[in-house]
Amino acid sequence: MTIYIANNIVDIVDSLAANTRTLLQVVPGGLDWCKRAIAAEDIRYKFATEKEFVKSFLIGLRGAELLPINPPGLFVAPEKLNAMKSDDLRDLYDYSQNMTGDPPLAITQILNRNELVDNKHLTSVDAFLNEKKINDNPIFTFATFSDRIHFYKWLTEKNSDAKSITSDAIDFSLSRSISTAEFVNLCAFYSACVKNREISSETKVNQKKAVDAIYQILSPVVENTLACPQVTHPLAETELKVVVDQWIDNGNQLGFSDITTGLRQLAKMIPLDNVRVASLTNLAKKEINRIQRCLRKGTAVTASLSQDGFCWRYQYQNPEFEAVLNLNNNGCLTVAEYAPL
Repeated sequence: MTIYIANNIVDIVDSLAANTRTLLQVVPGGLDWCKRAIAAEDIRYKFATEKEFVKSFLIGLRGAELLPINPPGLFVAPEKLNAMKSDDLRDLYDYSQNMTGDPPLAITQILNRNELVDNKHLTSVDAFLNEKKINDNPIFTFATFSDRIHFYKWLTEKNSDAKSITSDAIDFSLSRSISTAEFVNLCAFYSACVKNREISSETKVNQKKAVDAIYQILSPVVENTLACPQVTHPLAETELKVVVDQWIDNGNQLGFSDITTGLRQLAKMIPLDNVRVASLTNLAKKEINRIQRCLRKGTAVTASLSQDGFCWRYQYQNPEFEAVLNLNNNGCLTVAEYAPL
């Protein structure tokens, strides 16, 4: 069994990139398999890139696309590990082989730097669901790993209202959600509406009516932004600039990945004191147009792959605004976060 990567034969393990060699060690039996594959000649495996090679051997050996790293106790996609700096990946692997107990400061810094959430921290999601007595709801029972990460980030984001979320907000969100991620977005939307309108003193009936009216008015506006540019590969920052500029210059709007993401963002950005269709619609459209102008003259400063390997996140930051664009593995580029400064 001979291995070809980009039409070049792999004759020794050391000819592979540093991160690939480390990943072969992370996967039990991975390094031995690779050596046997290199030595054999009766079967040939061909891969376009080392990333494809990594993904294929992981699925073949473990039957899963997320790799457990214990300790410190986390699941992470091999693509994410492969995208890490080689020193970070090597140190994380060495710790998993030689250490026990809580991670030392250096490992915690690696996790934070690479936006990795370990299993211990993810238990806060279960604690929240148990506290609110909604843990048995099917949308949480079948939550994806990506959705659990999304939930955790809501619980821990700066100025999060998650701990004070009301039963009305939970009921509102559950009745309109088909996934955990949508539930999180709608809870954040409900809280933003209450805070933005300063309607916390209103009666519960009036408060719920107001939020529902805002939801009904803004949903069609967001729905009109869901078209997105399609790309075939992860983008460097300069390539991203070209794609965004061409999309906007052609008269398109770079919008949101789904309606709940858009509602969550708009509720934080536009005044909601006047619940009238024309007023809110115009304000929402103006804000979406402002996002286009800012993205058109801005440039991403960082790019990172999500823990599950599902999407690239591009961080924009300048004196006028902060934003994050998502590029998922279907090639759809959308606005994940936006905030004027």
